[in-house]
Amino acid sequence: MRRIVALLASVWLMLAVACATPPVAPPNADVHIQHRDSMEHALPLPANRHASLDARRLLAALQAPHNGCGIISGQNIGSGELVTTEYDRLVEGLQRTTGRYPALVGLDYYDFDDDHHDYTASHPPLLAHWRAGGLITISWSAINPWTGGDAWDTRQANLAELLDESSAAHQAWMTHLSAIADALGELRDAGVVVLWRPLHEMNGNWFWWGIDAHPGDPAPYRALWRQMFQYFSEDRGLDNLLWVYSAAGAEPSLPAADTFYPGDDVVDIVAQSVYDGTLQRFEYDRLVALGKPVALGEFGPGLPWMGPQDGDYDYRQLLDLLTTRYPQTVFWLSWHDWVEHDALVAMSIFANRHAAELMNDQCITTRDELAWRASSPDAIHLPIQRNEACLPTAWCSSGDRASGVVHRHASAARRS
Repeated sequence: MRRIVALLASVWLMLAVACATPPVAPPNADVHIQHRDSMEHALPLPANRHASLDARRLLAALQAPHNGCGIISGQNIGSGELVTTEYDRLVEGLQRTTGRYPALVGLDYYDFDDDHHDYTASHPPLLAHWRAGGLITISWSAINPWTGGDAWDTRQANLAELLDESSAAHQAWMTHLSAIADALGELRDAGVVVLWRPLHEMNGNWFWWGIDAHPGDPAPYRALWRQMFQYFSEDRGLDNLLWVYSAAGAEPSLPAADTFYPGDDVVDIVAQSVYDGTLQRFEYDRLVALGKPVALGEFGPGLPWMGPQDGDYDYRQLLDLLTTRYPQTVFWLSWHDWVEHDALVAMSIFANRHAAELMNDQCITTRDELAWRASSPDAIHLPIQRNEACLPTAWCSSGDRASGVVHRHASAARRS
């Protein structure tokens, strides 16, 4: 009893004076989450049962209840040779103007044609961001295995054929998978956990793996996802991946976001692309019902055909929508800007209005506030060591604070 009292007193003291970082568990140790009832449970395993300890820690942090607080900020930096320049403009530039780095940085393994590409050439900014305490997500706009054209080449596609080992398309597909696995393996060897977002927006008709490749039948897509999962997880040992199923924003003519969901056993996070600053096309309830952490895999204020995207979007609107209408959203990833008809199409946080207010809001997690690595056998930190003013009521009782689940950051006062 004295030991328990002493432990609780110690935790309370840490919370009262802004806790020190707990010791990191040994690499092969079991990590537990201590709940409000003081019972301990092993970290939930990701879809890949061999997932690394850091992957397990991160997923546990993303699964923690937050109810509109601690939303992880994210910025995409494009693809290929542009990522280093875009990291400086969109990520470092955001820090220079707001004082904050986005917590999450993403890019796309994108090819224009069926040629040999060095995907690892885009890794330096990712590695730098990770080593500075940030998070990483990667999408893959895959080459068409039949034509050798880019991801938007829908002239020929039959997803079932990709699983036929005797077909030329299957051989091309496996060559592409192997090259991607090699690149992801470099990140694994560097200790980087990747939120892996392949075969995205499958309920649209603009990618070769979309609905025109398997009209009215979600089974071929699900089988293709599961084949990739098996190859990456079992054959290639990519234990650093958390798997993100990411549909397109709902439109009347498109299937719902959950139509092609491949199964709980091969998905860790569910997401949707929404290019609408009002989030009216965010099928949030359908995604929440799948029982996984929910995210905005791509976000933009709008698309050119919806009107000029000239940097006039008020990013405080996104914050308000996420915290009030979609409170279980764990992260969003703002897309990068591009040039169309000699005009900038402004998607990024940096290129739009009120970035400083967004990045310095008490309910937004920036890179310096990520705390999931600071785990101990007694507790897992939430994604952010949160400002108590932002904590949902359910997490603010003295019993919760004594449990060791919620930790207050010494710098929280700067946002109060």
